[in-house]
Amino acid sequence: MRISIRVSILKEHHNGELGYFIHPDYWITGYATEACRTLIEFGFTELDLERIHGRCLTKNIGSKRVMEKSGLIVEGIARHEVFKWGKYEDVCHLGVIRSEWLNRRVIVFTD
Repeated sequence: MRISIRVSILKEHHNGELGYFIHPDYWITGYATEACRTLIEFGFTELDLERIHGRCLTKNIGSKRVMEKSGLIVEGIARHEVFKWGKYEDVCHLGVIRSEWLNRRVIVFTD
């Protein structure tokens, strides 16, 4: 199985960066969303993080959707942030802070 999901932690800033790779055979299975939600919960409840963020190419709709379903919010687009495949690509930045995550979690579980 070729699935890799991680949170890189910046201790001095109390935040983490979410990143993942999912082999195409496992796209649209829900594995990435489930794993990201679990890591985000662990980051806020066990690691005492204040913020978790991620990023993806704007054309990677699936990755953006995984992060949104995991609770991250689009914070902006960085134009021509990376040079990939011989051209500049725009990058979507997403993030969530602990208070937002806790509020949404309460709403989801009480509805």
